[in-house]
Amino acid sequence: MLKRTLRIALGTALGFAVLPLAATGQTPPAVPATLEGGGHLRIDSAYLRVGDDPAVVRGMVRRDALWRGPVGGHLHVIAYDAAGRQLALVPALWARGEGGGHSSAMPYLAKLGVPRDQVARLAVVWRPGRHADEAAP
Repeated sequence: MLKRTLRIALGTALGFAVLPLAATGQTPPAVPATLEGGGHLRIDSAYLRVGDDPAVVRGMVRRDALWRGPVGGHLHVIAYDAAGRQLALVPALWARGEGGGHSSAMPYLAKLGVPRDQVARLAVVWRPGRHADEAAP
């Protein structure tokens, strides 16, 4: 009886959470993203946050499962418009864990500084070293 009551309560809560989005049609389409990890870092996800203007990208990274050492480098988060022109290239760091060989997911965030509705595609690329050490194009 308790299981049934719990299922009904969870189903009702989920319905109330999803119903407003479905009724207003405010769920924006997902923006495709190219994810290129490296240096013992795997990029698991990247998405534009809903409702933010200017655009903010969030996602998760994790170290390779069998890697036990530190993971250096930084991420480039790149936004492109519908014509394929680069709108922004922003460096991002991830919230580095305590180490110890854990491969748990760690979040990253990048504020792109461009209007969200102009972003048609994303790329998140791992780069070695510090962003400040890179030569300007």
